[in-house]
Amino acid sequence: MTLLPGSYSSLIEEFVAERSLSMERAPPNVVIGEAVRKFPNAPALEAAFACICVASALEQPVTLSKEIDVDFIIGLYRAIAVFSADVYAVEKLYGPTPTCSRVLEFWVQTDERFFTVGLPKEVTKG
Repeated sequence: MTLLPGSYSSLIEEFVAERSLSMERAPPNVVIGEAVRKFPNAPALEAAFACICVASALEQPVTLSKEIDVDFIIGLYRAIAVFSADVYAVEKLYGPTPTCSRVLEFWVQTDERFFTVGLPKEVTKG
């Protein structure tokens, strides 16, 4: 895992990797939504970077032999791309360096369903 001093990256990577490899694996968009909720103070771009690190690690031949399917990895990359676009939108609307909590607020305000589909109802209500 990538470790950046004073960052959330390693924590987010560990969480996303565990959710991606667990027997109760959720779809990639739900995994990212859960990570955003679990690490509300993390810079959102850092969360996107951490997710990319996990997707890249899952592509490695050693990891692929652990029953992770290629479709999940492709889905994870796609979900990260959408998440990154949302981070960009939040940055343009509200200023630089948005946190995960600000992105979650944006999802609630815009009635986002892609990342909030697996989250409890109280999180998705404005």
